Amino acid sequence: MLQSATIQDGGNKKSNSRYTRLLSYDISQPATVRPALTAEYVVPLPQDSNGDTLASSEISFVSENLFLVLSRDTNGHGGDDTESTYKGIDLVDITSATNIAGSSFDSHKNPVAKKGKLDKSVTPAVYTAFVSLINSTQLARFGLHNG
Repeated sequence: MLQSATIQDGGNKKSNSRYTRLLSYDISQPATVRPALTAEYVVPLPQDSNGDTLASSEISFVSENLFLVLSRDTNGHGGDDTESTYKGIDLVDITSATNIAGSSFDSHKNPVAKKGKLDKSVTPAVYTAFVSLINSTQLARFGLHNG
């Protein structure tokens, strides 16, 4: 059994924090064996038209290489006076992504996305918008509605 988690990478500003890491651990024997890191992939998060990174929160396993991710245009601190422009259920595919576990990128001295620029030796996961939670037409495809 594998368990996944994510961590940010690349910077502390919305303009350079596009990349996060998807970590995979073997938790098949949680009572007797310490979970072992089995893989580590770079995932590009969606960005708005200004190039700012959009927030992502929940991640769910779909298959060996495919995950669903909830993404949004706010930080999860409640709304403000603006209307949401992005709330979605997106797909992350790690099929062709570089497994950087155990590499030089494990050191804080060698970030995988220094100042938001992904190292050329790394192939990131493929991030694809799947369904918008604020678009009535897209929701209707799944028998859902907003409100």
